[in-house]
Amino acid sequence: MSYFLYAETAFHHEGDYNYLISLIDSAAEIGCHGIKFQILLDLNDFMSSLHPDFYKVKEWMFSSKQWIELLEYSNSKGLEIVAMPCDLTAVNLIESLPFTIKYYDIHSVSFCDKKLLSAIKDTGKKVILGVGGRTFSEIISACDFFEKQLTTLMVGFQSYPSNLSDVMIGKIRSLKELFPELIIGYADHTLYNNDYVVKSLEYAYILGARVFEKHITLQEGIKRVDYESAVSKHKFKKMKRNLDYLTQLLPEYNYKNFMFCNKEISYRNRQKILVALMDIRAGTKLTTYNTVLKMAGNINGFTSIEEIEGSKVIVDLKKDEPITREKIK
Repeated sequence: MSYFLYAETAFHHEGDYNYLISLIDSAAEIGCHGIKFQILLDLNDFMSSLHPDFYKVKEWMFSSKQWIELLEYSNSKGLEIVAMPCDLTAVNLIESLPFTIKYYDIHSVSFCDKKLLSAIKDTGKKVILGVGGRTFSEIISACDFFEKQLTTLMVGFQSYPSNLSDVMIGKIRSLKELFPELIIGYADHTLYNNDYVVKSLEYAYILGARVFEKHITLQEGIKRVDYESAVSKHKFKKMKRNLDYLTQLLPEYNYKNFMFCNKEISYRNRQKILVALMDIRAGTKLTTYNTVLKMAGNINGFTSIEEIEGSKVIVDLKKDEPITREKIK
């Protein structure tokens, strides 16, 4: 898999179990590689009872039994689960599942919660870390803490409106250079009706991101939690289609697999190649005195005499005739 795209559900379900099931179905239909859940079981471990949204969030919570059903259902749909536990009880539930969840994500508000971070570290699972609003020293500290468990750094943060200029999407390239051993990802929160809501993921890919998070909804523009940055199946499918295209357009090249397409080979073969400077009899050795570089059409020949100097031609050559492999020994 050349990239990993997952749908973020957050609290967009607002406690509606069937709505969340529909979001899971949508993610599977789109062809998302994964789906992310913010799992909250012990509200008092996560939020002060004096927080203005305490009782609202309490109404939106699912039971342990419901979460197990939801996670098992997602797994049955072939979706990799990105688990974001909001409390210690949630970590215990995730670890008790009859199947393995590979990825843990850290909620931005829990960045300094050492108890929760330690519990996640103890699982030994891969960690995805959002670095929006984090200093370089904080990122280094997280790398030191999680060590090889930390596999992915996610650029992006939730704000309204989420402009690419505020996100400073160019951080992707910088982080890729600073942390070459890590995967750099992009969590997009562009407004659902913004012209760049699809393009932003393409920009991120070109900059080097290979993990992508986007909020999912059943119907765009309907007021629910995080609806501002949530997109429906249509745009999600377009995002995936464009990312698939970019993987073909921009394959991962290195010096071992640097290849040309047929059209580029034809373009390359237009270059000057060695031809006979004069009529040359079979058995004659090739030198700088009887060869010259000239354009000869789309022929794969030799571009320097050093490649074949001293070789003998095995057939008679006419003046200006291209010198090719089968004509020498």
